[in-house]
Amino acid sequence: MSNRKKLIIMVITFSLILILSSSFALLRSTRLSQNNYVINVGDLKVNFQDTKTNALTASNMYPMTDEEGKEVEQELVFTVKNEGTVKAYYNVSIEETSTNPEFKTVIKYLVKKDTNDYNSPVLLSENKYVDSNAILEPNGEATYHVKVYLAENADNTYMGKTFTGKVHVEASQKSYVTPASEIVKEKLNEENSITDDKGIIYLSGTNEDINFNYVWYSGKLWRITQINPDGTMKMITENAITGIYFGETADFENSWAYDWLNEDFLDTLYNYQDIIVTDAKWELTSNYGTSNHPEPYKIVETAVGLLNTYEYYRSYEKINTDIEVEKYQKLYLNNGHVWWLSSSCHNTLESTCIFAANAEMDNSLWGGDPNDSALGIRPAIVLKSDIRLEHSGTLEDPFTIKADKRKGYEGEKLNERLSGEYVKVDNRVYRIVGIENGTTKLTSVDYVRDENGDILNKQYGSPNNARNYKEAVETNNSDYWGVYLNKTWITPNLRKYLVNGTYYMGITMIQVEGGNHGSSYKDAICQDIDTKEITKKCAKTEKNWTGLVGLPRIGEMFAFPLDEDNKNSQDYYLITQTSETGWYFYIYSKVGDTIAGSAFYESKHAVRPSITINSNATIAIGKGTKQSPYEIKCDNCNT
Repeated sequence: MSNRKKLIIMVITFSLILILSSSFALLRSTRLSQNNYVINVGDLKVNFQDTKTNALTASNMYPMTDEEGKEVEQELVFTVKNEGTVKAYYNVSIEETSTNPEFKTVIKYLVKKDTNDYNSPVLLSENKYVDSNAILEPNGEATYHVKVYLAENADNTYMGKTFTGKVHVEASQKSYVTPASEIVKEKLNEENSITDDKGIIYLSGTNEDINFNYVWYSGKLWRITQINPDGTMKMITENAITGIYFGETADFENSWAYDWLNEDFLDTLYNYQDIIVTDAKWELTSNYGTSNHPEPYKIVETAVGLLNTYEYYRSYEKINTDIEVEKYQKLYLNNGHVWWLSSSCHNTLESTCIFAANAEMDNSLWGGDPNDSALGIRPAIVLKSDIRLEHSGTLEDPFTIKADKRKGYEGEKLNERLSGEYVKVDNRVYRIVGIENGTTKLTSVDYVRDENGDILNKQYGSPNNARNYKEAVETNNSDYWGVYLNKTWITPNLRKYLVNGTYYMGITMIQVEGGNHGSSYKDAICQDIDTKEITKKCAKTEKNWTGLVGLPRIGEMFAFPLDEDNKNSQDYYLITQTSETGWYFYIYSKVGDTIAGSAFYESKHAVRPSITINSNATIAIGKGTKQSPYEIKCDNCNT
């Protein structure tokens, strides 16, 4: 903000006071008990409680950026308490009372509820609700902090004027919010759904039949797969988030897949305690081609799981009579890759065969050894029945969950955002892998390409002087990916945002009698083989490289082929080794092929680079989605 603009628009006064709409109601219900009618009466009463500031008054305000608005010290603090005996549903809004001129289009506000962080700035004309469709149990309370400021686009119209407004609270004993499951049910018909004997509704069909079950939650795109009788809904990620070996056996609860889902992945879900069922029941069953719900051979209670064979079968049962491969490839759960299910091939925990969804769809299931191939992981979660959905649920306008973190705003630090969100840096799109020590790790969505837009293929190294990524970088051979990425591909504009990241090169292959088999994804990052600690807490392997541009490792978030555009393209290298000498992992991205295999140093394959962003980088524009990735700025980064 320039000093000139501050001088032109200087004397503006804010006045924001608390006003409560009186809310008192009786709840009456009747029931028949032993031939007598019993009447239950309760009362609903919502009041401001322990208000710290009855009014917000500020003068000499001037137009501010969102970053400046976050730093405003004046705030309105108040508590809403339910003093009644029944559950209260309430809204909190800001009502403008100034009329000449109206300030709605230039007033922004931020809200912090209880111990949560301040949300993204909101323009009053776009949304007046500080909180909507909120719930208070009897004797429950919620404390709000509200900051108000003048938006940067305010002009001389508002000079010397006063904005006045009030905070308005209204409450009711009845929720006017349509349950999330009912919103989805309204879109179902005989062509796109089927109900089993337990009353579970399964979405079934092709993407042409089902374009209303997309959900954007915690930086990831999901698909709703079923609606349970209690109003909870199951959904899985649209794409596999990573690719790993399943485990030593097909026992899901004791598998590496279970560990990854409920340790590494669960930690990336925002506010999941309020959004998902953390003790959801995951049925393990190998039965699938039946109209009756099969009895499971085991039930696992945990927050994140995988679909079983029966649930997968139900997703395409509506077109099961048509076995044309082309039509199967259009199924709404078919993303072109092979991905693990939770069911063993033989209905037993001791089975050495585990089912996966077949990418080609010329056969409904793929069965194989749990530690023979590293296949895709598509996490599944169960949404609580009382979550609130917004938007339409299409691919272009996916549902969002009210309790999810709001999209980032201008000036917010990138390291405060969510794993999975899209970021554009130096005209290349990445996804956030994670935040570590304040820095943000990103992995490119696309492959490295040449000046003609063709995918570039290079060697990993050589058996003489470049047997791993670290050794390759230390050479001057631009035929090696490590050298090319860090000396040729990297541009000055990209370099200014980067700091050194640590890239771990642990080995995920175990030599056994008669051959080799895959090991836990944790072996790629942790020092101890088959550690029981989560990857964030384990002692890290000494096999690592520190530098600017690296590669993703096996088991890392978004190391898997990410987008439809790439699924038919190139095999590409990971940084993870399969042995001390001679072989390195790369992930196949070809439809219907084994997902992870190994390649010799001197084989030529593609890469998707990983980079680490300076902790001072902030959001300039964007929404963090594939269609509108964040673009960043950094005044205090390296130049």
